[in-house]
Amino acid sequence: MSFPTSYIKTEGSQVTRSADNCSRTLGQEFNKDAWTFFLDLPKIAMMSGQRIVNISDGTPSNRLQIEANSDIEYAFNIAVVLGGVTQFVKAERHNGQPKVAICYSNGVFEYSVNGNVTESFSGALPIGLPEIIFGNNNAGSAATNAIYKRSLFIPRALSATELQTLTAPEA
Repeated sequence: MSFPTSYIKTEGSQVTRSADNCSRTLGQEFNKDAWTFFLDLPKIAMMSGQRIVNISDGTPSNRLQIEANSDIEYAFNIAVVLGGVTQFVKAERHNGQPKVAICYSNGVFEYSVNGNVTESFSGALPIGLPEIIFGNNNAGSAATNAIYKRSLFIPRALSATELQTLTAPEA
């Protein structure tokens, strides 16, 4: 089965084009005081250092980032960077088909992976994170070759139980 793509002009130009940058600028739905981000990926084995998603101010200095871990197979890192200083990095294993939800409220980040008990860490939220970028970093490098099954941005922090339910494997 094939799917249509955007028109690629070939007359008088190269036949190739750079990869699409899939991003979205957040609007009124972004609540800087409390939010939840959920991501469901199909079964993949990611390459080292590939960015899965960034929520950032458009620079590498302020971001929440989920990326493939370079040292552990079927693992990814959750990182929070503020003013160019990494506040937190956590490597999380998954079964090759990760579901991750991370929320923020009152200086606390909490997350669950594949229905596991939630973990939390304290940290400041970088101010002004208006952009969600899928599949690469702010410089456009290390693109992830993956299909994103589903993503949600919820303008409130979910409870620990809700995070586990949202990320639970399907029966």
